Amino acid sequence: MLSGAINLNLRRESELVDISVTTRDPQLSADVANITAEVLRDEALESNIEAARDAKVWLAAQLEEADRKITAANAQLVQYHRSADVPEVGSSETPLAAQLDSLRTEYGSARTERVIAESQLRGLEELYRQGRYIDVAEALPNPVADALGKSFAEAKLHQMTVAQEFLPKMPQRREADFRLDEATRRLKNEVRRILDAEKTKLGMKREKEDTLYRAITGTEENRLDVQGMQEDYLKLKLDLDTARETYRQMKDR
Repeated sequence: MLSGAINLNLRRESELVDISVTTRDPQLSADVANITAEVLRDEALESNIEAARDAKVWLAAQLEEADRKITAANAQLVQYHRSADVPEVGSSETPLAAQLDSLRTEYGSARTERVIAESQLRGLEELYRQGRYIDVAEALPNPVADALGKSFAEAKLHQMTVAQEFLPKMPQRREADFRLDEATRRLKNEVRRILDAEKTKLGMKREKEDTLYRAITGTEENRLDVQGMQEDYLKLKLDLDTARETYRQMKDR
């Protein structure tokens, strides 16, 4: 009879329950409604208490696990700090970050210097292939090349003057041509030597650039490793703080 008389209606999007009891006796209906409310309240309370007990046990286990994790993470950070000069956890400026900035600045300068030298050498090699040795000598200041360039210019001027007066087979013309050829050969050889030396310097610039790039890559990897360790540590610490706060609130309840 009671089962058919009692009606429970749970309100949507709330924890409220409407209890209605319909019998022939108004007092009986009121008493049954009140008793039903008390039973529901007691059952809910018991369920919450049991859930609290379970939660307390679970949180205690989680807290113990978090303590172990935070201890292990802290030990790892301390060890890494000793071996790689890792800063304190939470620090925004690190020696690795400063080192990385310095390497990047140096790498940018080295790269610019290499590109400029490469472009200049390419232009000088083209002048050399065109036989414009005097232009190459003027572009690359060198005492020997300067002297040979001066001798070449004098021999060239002398040959042009002689060529206006003497035919190719005449002794004066042959002597002037030989002098010009010899000055040209010596200037060419010296310019070639200078260009080879510039090639060697360019190779050194490339090697410096590559070395800096490798250093940047290695430092970046180390910095990411350190950041990862710090983030893991902070996450574990946050998890531990959260577990402690939840445990405290549940214990207060």
